[in-house]
Amino acid sequence: MWLQSVVKKRRGGAPERDAVRSLGEIPVEVEAEIQDLRRRISEFQAAAVRESRAEEVLRDSEERFRRIFEEGPLGMAMSDPFFRFVRANAALCRMLGYTEKELTALTFKDITHPEHVAVDADSMQKLFRGEASVYRTEKRYVRKDSEVIWGEVTVSAIRGAKGELQYFLAMVEDITSRKRAVV
Repeated sequence: MWLQSVVKKRRGGAPERDAVRSLGEIPVEVEAEIQDLRRRISEFQAAAVRESRAEEVLRDSEERFRRIFEEGPLGMAMSDPFFRFVRANAALCRMLGYTEKELTALTFKDITHPEHVAVDADSMQKLFRGEASVYRTEKRYVRKDSEVIWGEVTVSAIRGAKGELQYFLAMVEDITSRKRAVV
């Protein structure tokens, strides 16, 4: 009775005999809707599987980056667009003699030897404005204990999908022994 009323409402009148299957008495329109729902459920399930796989790939990628950042042999740091440290790995902390917490209270300028600050500022502004994507240089750093060390640094600007600057990523290799051997 209920199915007949559904068919009646859809057609605007009494249900027709040819619109109802003889086996099971399911109207053709309802069967078509069931098939459409099955197709949609199948598409939804496939999309859910794709999304789950994409999330797994993203988690794996994030884990690889985290391990490279934290366990890598190079000093690495992330800073905000105002050049304040947001994160620093153990290698950079050892190199500069600061804890990560201490570094997050500083900027690149605070650890850069005074003779390199002007050149760094100009190059970092080019990164900030998008005029360059990478900045590489050899420069001196001032450690927490005031010792001066040399580092080969590569800084890149990390931008969001719309091109907005999110942070800087710096990688620093301690080249002090190489510089001292040349002198």
